[in-house]
Amino acid sequence: MILRDIRRRSADAREVDRFKVKDQLTYANAALDINDHRQATEIWDRLMADHRSAACESPLALRVLLRLRRYDEATMVMRQGQQRSPAEPRFLQGLGQIAQAKGDHDEAVLIFARLRKSFPGVMEGYTSAAESLKATNRLDEAEELVGKAMKNFHSHIAPFLEYARIAMLRRDWEEALRRWDPIRDQFAHVSGFVGAAQALVQLGRYDAAEQLLQDARYRFGSGPEPLSEYARVAEARGDRAEAARRWNDVLSRFPLDMPVYLAASEAFERLGEPAPAEDALRAAINRFPTELRPMLDLAKLLQIKRRNFPAAAEVWTVMRAAFPDNQEGYTSGAEALRLSGDNERADALLEAHRLRFRST
Repeated sequence: MILRDIRRRSADAREVDRFKVKDQLTYANAALDINDHRQATEIWDRLMADHRSAACESPLALRVLLRLRRYDEATMVMRQGQQRSPAEPRFLQGLGQIAQAKGDHDEAVLIFARLRKSFPGVMEGYTSAAESLKATNRLDEAEELVGKAMKNFHSHIAPFLEYARIAMLRRDWEEALRRWDPIRDQFAHVSGFVGAAQALVQLGRYDAAEQLLQDARYRFGSGPEPLSEYARVAEARGDRAEAARRWNDVLSRFPLDMPVYLAASEAFERLGEPAPAEDALRAAINRFPTELRPMLDLAKLLQIKRRNFPAAAEVWTVMRAAFPDNQEGYTSGAEALRLSGDNERADALLEAHRLRFRST
């Protein structure tokens, strides 16, 4: 009875550990969503000190480590998982994801081949391998794998998406149109409409693209993708005024979608509308003060494209205050100051960077 009670207590303690670890890794991923790498690192290091076993066993661990670019540690966690649970495919799959994150797609292809051999029922052995084959321009091999995946996993959308994207990469627009059909008809997914519209634009069939996107707007009104692509069609037609009007419409309809502001800013820049391009980023900064990307894009816009170095230096200053652990705020901020003629402040900022990040 005593031994049974000890085992029960031990099992209960492990279960509590798992819940704690899951919560903490969720917090770490949330910190990474706002580019707070320091907070995420502190959470992971604390888990490794206090709950190492449960942390390494958690499916959330790999995502945190990949986002922190701690590839060696991620590899160790995956290999230990393989030794502990050789019949579980996620660890071999994780090694493939690590290779992809490092940009080593040849290695990833080999790992996913092992995944297919050992676990033929895991779809990612095909689709993830196809992603790496595409990255190395081995489109015929990617298409062959995707064909097998569509046959073996016909109820999943991922192989069909890869199949259509391969045709887009080949610039075979008529074939791409055909391949987007099941994504619309079988899976009723918005990408089937947007992808087909992109192919139609390449074929010069602007009216058909717009009609397809109008249909998508009514079916997927809660997402900005159809309306954003609708604006791009006007741009492709060469109707800059209409494209700008449509982008303003996207901004007004989706004020809580940060990528919309970024895409609109890029579009306004292409359309030769510098003021709206800058305004879109400043609006994003005001609406999403905990997000790094709008501020980073604005600083680069002012520094690289506008060559307004004093204005860029001001944005870098604000960014350092909001995101003190982002090194680019220091290095690029110092460059903006130097290009503004303020060498003294530039040198002081580089010294602050060296002290904060222990760089030599």
